[in-house]
Amino acid sequence: MNLVNLNSKVIWMCFIAAMAIYVTMLTVTLPTLASIANGLPAFDMRPFGYSVEDANVYLQALSEAGRNYYIGRQLVLDVFYPPLLSLTTFGAASWCWTRIGNTSRISTIAFAVVSFSITLFDYAENIFIYFMLTAQSAPTGLIEIASLMTILKSNTTILAFLGLTGLFATQTAIWLLPQLRKLAASSK
Repeated sequence: MNLVNLNSKVIWMCFIAAMAIYVTMLTVTLPTLASIANGLPAFDMRPFGYSVEDANVYLQALSEAGRNYYIGRQLVLDVFYPPLLSLTTFGAASWCWTRIGNTSRISTIAFAVVSFSITLFDYAENIFIYFMLTAQSAPTGLIEIASLMTILKSNTTILAFLGLTGLFATQTAIWLLPQLRKLAASSK
């Protein structure tokens, strides 16, 4: 039995809200930040992290207005996006498990940990980015921890989407195999 079985309407509402925010970030705030920083990508868009040198180059490229924009626009949107994404991935997994007939609490808990770790690491990343943006000179340790949070956020997001892909493929196979058997039997 799943620990949580979210209503499919709630899952779709979370998905639509998450994608609206994500599209806004991809088409408005992140391109604006890149423009302000001479084409350099924002910290959020560096899935493999960044070196202390890269972070300092980016921070120097941002004007005071750019730092304020990052804090006032990008980080504000990034408060809402991670929990919506986590709810969407976990809700979709729960929905699939219900249809597949998975009764494993261990897989439910494991997927919940992965899904909600996205939010945890994204929030940690945002906090450290905020401190870097507001510091006169960002300390090396702060930059290294922020970069690690970016990497962890990226990896847990990839892991969650790979898990969902596997669940959707399993659900599709479970639905498709009987259909193919019927088709094969009717053609004999």
